[in-house]
Amino acid sequence: MALRCRLRDLRKRSGAQKGHLLVVHSDNELSHRGDFPHRARERERGSGRGRIATGALARRLDARERKAVEECAMAVAARELGRAGWDRIVRTAEHQSWDFEATRHGDETARVEVKGSTLPISAIEVTRNERDSAVTFRHSILVLVSEIELDRSVPSARGGKARVVDPWQPSDEDFVAQRYSYQVPDAT
Repeated sequence: MALRCRLRDLRKRSGAQKGHLLVVHSDNELSHRGDFPHRARERERGSGRGRIATGALARRLDARERKAVEECAMAVAARELGRAGWDRIVRTAEHQSWDFEATRHGDETARVEVKGSTLPISAIEVTRNERDSAVTFRHSILVLVSEIELDRSVPSARGGKARVVDPWQPSDEDFVAQRYSYQVPDAT
């Protein structure tokens, strides 16, 4: 209830209509766009101005639904890597910060990061370790699997559109800090 009231207040302050995108900037300024969130995220990407919220938030996936989408993305990614000529694909997601190690011609090795979504993908979230691996390893690949079909009743996922970024060579300028961790000092 408090979130709904806060969104209503923010909408009034900004002049946005219901369902419009609200952008809350780091200096607490507000702006709005009558646009889809993924398009606005793409425009906002690099500006460093703030975080994005919508009045009509998409339904969040529960743990079982997230797992189904993730497993579907991993299967699609493995298939795409095979098509691209990687002959040895080892899943490392359970014990490394990257999802696969792929080898071809016996000596060329790449670390693979996989991201899956039921929506079109214009920006992704990466952990510090995923970022560090992509920036420092000699050959990294990013596989994006978007528009995965999710059956919430089971849950199960299938399909998706794959995009392989090979090589994936992000620079520091490609990353935008969206969240920070703050260590609260002990009370005195």
